[in-house]
Amino acid sequence: MRRSALPLLALCLSLNACEEDDGVPAPEGTYAVQSHTLTDMTCEGEGDAVEDVEFFALELDDVFGATFLGWHDCTSATSCDESSLLTRSFIYEGGQWSLRSTFAAGIDDCEGSIEEGTLVETDDGVEIEIRTFSGTIELDSGQECDPDLVDAHADALECSSVERIRGTSV
Repeated sequence: MRRSALPLLALCLSLNACEEDDGVPAPEGTYAVQSHTLTDMTCEGEGDAVEDVEFFALELDDVFGATFLGWHDCTSATSCDESSLLTRSFIYEGGQWSLRSTFAAGIDDCEGSIEEGTLVETDDGVEIEIRTFSGTIELDSGQECDPDLVDAHADALECSSVERIRGTSV
């Protein structure tokens, strides 16, 4: 499977949307998960509870001069991974924190998905919603299955899941 978090970095670099000196307050900190749900094969309703994550951290990170709000997995309120998960990291654009990742895999047909998410600050923490759009893209002769192809066919993908995470500041 091929992934592309490079559009996130390219967007940051080209628009300077992620620079710290823009005066954008970043919701940095460690959060306790209050609720975490995931719909399965639909984008309707709240979804089933997910119990695999108790804590996560959000920190401003820098890669090649691009600043973004990085998601860090945590095993406790005081023990978090040093490196961020790029596919769960957010940029500040258009007045909100958002993420976008594209995945592609296949030889005869291209199985593709796009994850789009938003992060909103609340009085006591953050709310995150990530929608996944997926589908099969028929390849023409000589065409390669890659994230650019999936992005070009984004309108043909259907919403397949919604993940919602509500975290409170620790």
